[in-house]
Amino acid sequence: MDRQRRSRYVLAVYLVVLSLAVILVLAGLFFTTSPDWKSVWINLGTSLLGVVVLFFLVQRFFLADEWGLSDRIEQLVRRLELSERPSARDFFVKAPVLDDYVRSAMQIDMCGVTLTSAVNKQFGNLRERLAQGATLRLLIADPDSLALEMSAQRSEVPEDVGYYLKRLEATLKDLSYLERGGFGSEQQDMQRAGLNRGSFSARLLPYASSFGIYRFETAAGKSDIIVELYPHGAGYVTPPIFVLTPERDGVWYDYFARQFDEMWQRAKSWTPGPDADEHIQSGRTARRRTVRAADFLTSQSSLPTQRLSAASAIYLSGFTLGRKTREYLRFLDERLQAGAAVRIMILDPKQELLEECVVRSSGISSVDHWRKRLDSTASLVEVIASSPDITGSLELGYLPYLPAYGFSMVDPDTPDGIIVVELYHHRSTEDNPTFELSAARDGEWYQFFRRQFDLMWASCRVVKLTETR
Repeated sequence: MDRQRRSRYVLAVYLVVLSLAVILVLAGLFFTTSPDWKSVWINLGTSLLGVVVLFFLVQRFFLADEWGLSDRIEQLVRRLELSERPSARDFFVKAPVLDDYVRSAMQIDMCGVTLTSAVNKQFGNLRERLAQGATLRLLIADPDSLALEMSAQRSEVPEDVGYYLKRLEATLKDLSYLERGGFGSEQQDMQRAGLNRGSFSARLLPYASSFGIYRFETAAGKSDIIVELYPHGAGYVTPPIFVLTPERDGVWYDYFARQFDEMWQRAKSWTPGPDADEHIQSGRTARRRTVRAADFLTSQSSLPTQRLSAASAIYLSGFTLGRKTREYLRFLDERLQAGAAVRIMILDPKQELLEECVVRSSGISSVDHWRKRLDSTASLVEVIASSPDITGSLELGYLPYLPAYGFSMVDPDTPDGIIVVELYHHRSTEDNPTFELSAARDGEWYQFFRRQFDLMWASCRVVKLTETR
């Protein structure tokens, strides 16, 4: 319990006991005629007054230091926990060069929105691996779905869907050549196809993926997965990227491997048309330590309660946030009464967005199900805003596209700010992979995701439910 709340509880106890003592004394003086009962009530009242004075003196002169020590111990424990957690600087890596991965792999899985750069740069290596018997699976966005529009919405130029169409056309053109064995005349293509002893397949995903996945496995059984988190609005030059191995990262390697397989199963097969010409940070000098995904990623997405109870700013974002708003209801109400700024970001309940949610969902789902969840969250937020004791500000933002990840932030613009990032998975009932960033520990990656929230918020239709008084 933090010191401020503890002091409130102690004051409340004092007031209750003091009030009871006064009531007993008054009852003895004015409402009792019997001398015996009058003495009893007055003695009880004065005894309680003595207890209040005694405990006040004990607390003031003997327990204050112990409480101060308790607070210092709590702060020390928090610092130790912070120092034991790996830094995002060590977990996220500079974009790896794919050449070495591709040249040695016999199983190659690649997932992205268009994969234009990766396919174009690695075309020769991919063709060579196929000729050597490798298995290649490519997963890209379906141009006939809303995937490209959703990807454009979260980009720097939301209205430029044509940019993604052109990149996808270039990718499909390369894939057509790759499927035939390479460039050249039809006869040369047939000859090359005869040398193509491997397996090549591509599929089209009907929604915008939250992250890109590159999985490589050699003939010797060495495996690596590269995961690229897709930014919102800006940050495409140096996106967050991390590398997983089964030996070091175990459960998280398996998780992202299953994510690719889930999306692969959901996607539709692609076959080339008759004419392939149609259609469509600077390096760090400091030595990095190796960080296991198990040490960085977690399945817990809750903010520390001691930080919530003293927060001056709380920002939340997600698809519906129904469970999270209920979980934080007491803290939101208390902090708004204390003058805090609260921003809550959920999906805009547009028909096309809700249909995208259904496509991404696991099990039985419907547009009405998602609409009711959004309506429930909006109603709960309005109830919070209706409190007459609010002195802070409460805003509700409606996001016009599906985000790749959700945020929970406490005092994000202070030196001890905390951001919890929750990666949204695909057709899975498992908990979302989550990681926590600290302003004091994670530097540029903390600032990266802090800006991501602002960029997403700038895209929202914002409803100001309260005004700061």
